[in-house]
Amino acid sequence: MDEKARQTLWHTLQSLSQAPRYNRWIAGHFQPYIGQRVLEVGCGIGNLTPYFLHAQLLVALDVLEDAVRSVQARWGHLEHVQVIHGDITHRKIVEHLRTLNIDTVVFINVLEHIEEEQKALMHAREILTPTGHLLLYVPAHPWLYNTLDQSLGHQRRYTRQHLQHILNQTGFTPIFIHDVNLLGAWGWWFDGKIRQYPAIPNWQIRLFDKLVPFLRPAERLVRRVWPHMPGLSLVCVATPATHATHPSPHRGAEGNKGRSAHA
Repeated sequence: MDEKARQTLWHTLQSLSQAPRYNRWIAGHFQPYIGQRVLEVGCGIGNLTPYFLHAQLLVALDVLEDAVRSVQARWGHLEHVQVIHGDITHRKIVEHLRTLNIDTVVFINVLEHIEEEQKALMHAREILTPTGHLLLYVPAHPWLYNTLDQSLGHQRRYTRQHLQHILNQTGFTPIFIHDVNLLGAWGWWFDGKIRQYPAIPNWQIRLFDKLVPFLRPAERLVRRVWPHMPGLSLVCVATPATHATHPSPHRGAEGNKGRSAHA
């Protein structure tokens, strides 16, 4: 990631820190699968970190020194929190993380930034306990790739098929993969394809955050009719291949009732 992309990413993280409803929506997709020993890969400035603080152990990892300092300043004083400056693709980091009995590895809007995505996932598989969970939230649909993705340093956007393929290749079996955030997909397309913005305007983030309480139930209703309607992101939970199951907690998550898509 070049310096310009780092600056854009930092600005976007700061803007998203003012979107608590949106961050809560993202975290809510994973709540039933968050264990007691959590690794948050790409913690950024900690916008999602509060949703993992209940764990017995939380390891917050990021490659950006400023991000690590920010998270360290906020939660580094807690005995059960480790904040690490490092890269999940680096062997030395993996050797340390393997000793921590991690049962949950989280990549939220992170995997798309990693050039060696398969290496990152193989390391996640190596770190996880045999019955642990991998939680992924990634940008969806290559046809949506535009100036916003370029400015943020995104290497790619994902299809369900590609995500399932790389998970299978790296030792995981998905429990579910589905689209989320229908309105966000149209906004991303308009801002990046038509207007060719380099970043999402702050006012749009604030407005979207205010709309989230209405968008969540609306999207659930729409997906009852069109369950595979394209969304801005893909949400996925996977488990090590030899322990793949479909646990009951997912049926109650975000009011899903066993359907293939969350709102």
